[in-house]
Amino acid sequence: MITISGLNFLGLQDQRRFPNFSLSYEYVFAESENSSKSNDFEIAPGMWAVILGNCNYFLFLLLLYLLNLTVAIKSPDSRCPVRIISTKASFSNIDENQLSWTNNSGILSSEHFAPSENTNFKCQFVFIGAPDEHVQLMFKKFKLFAWKDRGLNSSSEMRCEEMDHVSSHVLVGSRMSKIYDFCGSEIPPSLMSAKNILTLDYVVKSIGGIRQAKPEEDYGFVIEYKFLKDWGNQPSEAIRDTSKSCTFAFNSSVQQGGHFWSPNHPGFYPRNLDCEYIFHGKSGQIVVIHFEYFDVEGFGQCVDSTHSDFVLFSNYKTTDRTNRRYCGMVKPSGAIASESNYFRMLFRTNDIFDGTGFYGHYQFVNQQSRQSNHVKLATGSGRMSGFEKYSFFLLLIVRLIEFFS
Repeated sequence: MITISGLNFLGLQDQRRFPNFSLSYEYVFAESENSSKSNDFEIAPGMWAVILGNCNYFLFLLLLYLLNLTVAIKSPDSRCPVRIISTKASFSNIDENQLSWTNNSGILSSEHFAPSENTNFKCQFVFIGAPDEHVQLMFKKFKLFAWKDRGLNSSSEMRCEEMDHVSSHVLVGSRMSKIYDFCGSEIPPSLMSAKNILTLDYVVKSIGGIRQAKPEEDYGFVIEYKFLKDWGNQPSEAIRDTSKSCTFAFNSSVQQGGHFWSPNHPGFYPRNLDCEYIFHGKSGQIVVIHFEYFDVEGFGQCVDSTHSDFVLFSNYKTTDRTNRRYCGMVKPSGAIASESNYFRMLFRTNDIFDGTGFYGHYQFVNQQSRQSNHVKLATGSGRMSGFEKYSFFLLLIVRLIEFFS
């Protein structure tokens, strides 16, 4: 936050850097410290780039001196928590002491909320969309301090929540549920909410001289955020049924084959999904499905008692209970073929765990040419063996411990 002659300027995208301060100009708004919200005004993107694009630090100081302006920089702690609100959201209950801004998409960098070297630090970012919107976050950069960066081995013995980390939560029902804790330097998968709220907690626990970064060590993260009314990118030939929340149709009259994938793939798919992928072939055609990637959280036969997410195929417009469910991290072996020119794939997720979904290929083929090696859908009894039951309950206990820890 930069205060110039009674005006507060905030920007969270591109920066023009100087030794003692930085001014962001890609997304800038200004408000008078003594004015009401209704008197806020926006500065066009790029305006400060024109003014400062060719200025160095000394010229900028000269500009301040000539115009009798002052610069005051507020501490990062005073900015938190931060609310990022969709332009389509109606959100009147805003605390004037909390930093908030409104737009449909943008870039957020943690360097604007850097911690002090002498204290632990936590900053929460709350993304709020309209009731019919989803929040999508994509990490462009991610490198948090780890003890191994100083030649220490304790990081391997510590959980993420005990180190510098980013913790993500989504709204499930009326409560916030944790997705995951991210730490280290591996880029996290993209995130998407099923509802309109998603939060990130940026927690820094490495304090004192041990954390002091060398010039080449640029700790922090950069994310791109979007407020979406759909489930993100889907194949161009997919026809979305707007009367339903998550239904995509593929017609052979449009394209004979192509790819399909789960919402937000290759990132975590949202919770509480009920998606349909419907394939319509011409008369005499069938549909053949191959999965190239498969990670749907679940166990065993994916029955309801295991609280598994699952994929289920049906040759009818109603649920085909004779066909088996697919879940886990092992993709279905071989091809999955329909019995007619109509095929429906259901993808259902619960509100407990997350996976990175699936990526598959579909092909409409003539039924006669396929009869010689037609693949019948595998069926399952829906019952678990004694070993599967024992393994399932053991795995469930481990997951519950992780979930509530």
